[in-house]
Amino acid sequence: MGFWRKTHSSPIGYWLVGSVLFSLLGIAFFVDALLDLQWNAPNPSCDSPGILFMGIVPWAILSFVVAALLSFPVAHGRKSGTDIFQLRLGRPIINVFVSAVMALPVGLFLLIFFEYLSHAVFVQTITSDCGGKSEMISITRRGPVFQTFPYLGLLIALWFLHLRALFLSPMLRQS
Repeated sequence: MGFWRKTHSSPIGYWLVGSVLFSLLGIAFFVDALLDLQWNAPNPSCDSPGILFMGIVPWAILSFVVAALLSFPVAHGRKSGTDIFQLRLGRPIINVFVSAVMALPVGLFLLIFFEYLSHAVFVQTITSDCGGKSEMISITRRGPVFQTFPYLGLLIALWFLHLRALFLSPMLRQS
């Protein structure tokens, strides 16, 4: 059960997991829009999920590149088995810097998740006029109960915590 809490020594594994997670973001955004069009595209005269669909393939290619740029330098030659929730790793100054940098994406995905929860619990008013091009439409309702994007964001936040722990973990000894 706790295998997800410990780092692993495979840069290729981290690259593949990161690539898949980042690639799925575009698909999750599209699926969420289709699951509840009234919430995600309230004005039928200008809001369309078709634009999202066209961006999935370029996003997937970009995801593989970004995941590689993050995974390989961080995971290469690092010792595995570090707990990702351990706060004191490596040298203190480097730890503070790396933790601050990694706190940005982790915090962003946590914010998205908590925003999703608040929209599902509290009534919201959505107003759309297509930037003044069409008639104003206002909808008052709760957000969708189930969305895939926020949960996928939690997995990506976990991936970033793994990268942080790997970067701060000791190097493997070279013989």
